Amino acid sequence: MKDLLTTIRVRSRLFKQPHSVGDTFEKDGNFFLIVGIEKYRLVNDILTVWYTCQNLQETNYKTHKKTFKKNPMEVEAELKFKFDSKHLKTCFLGTRHFIDGHHYKVIEYTDIKIVSTDIHVSLLLKPLYPVEPQQAKSIAFKERRKKLQIELV
Repeated sequence: MKDLLTTIRVRSRLFKQPHSVGDTFEKDGNFFLIVGIEKYRLVNDILTVWYTCQNLQETNYKTHKKTFKKNPMEVEAELKFKFDSKHLKTCFLGTRHFIDGHHYKVIEYTDIKIVSTDIHVSLLLKPLYPVEPQQAKSIAFKERRKKLQIELV
């Protein structure tokens, strides 16, 4: 069961199409199904992708009903970069981006494609919303009050 899902790092030369979610491949005599993309890195002309994979040789486990549903708050996006773009190195999981007047956080990669000299990264974004102004004032006031009490003691 421990080896059912694993992370596999795959390196390839740039301009060679990387695997996509749903693809299968063989490694060390085992077949793996790609169920997700954890991260990627581009250094010179080498693209390294870390995939979350299911070992298809492992069959001794109980299945769970699929309880995860797509969150209606998630937004799908596809970013297109030239292979030497500095922006390619800033789009990682958990990072915040300002797009069309809104703040978004990258939560999952869904695909990576090579098209000519461009790299297309498909991902899911979660919108970020600030707290209401009145609530922000209230929090700031409480923090200032705590600070004054500490200084008085």
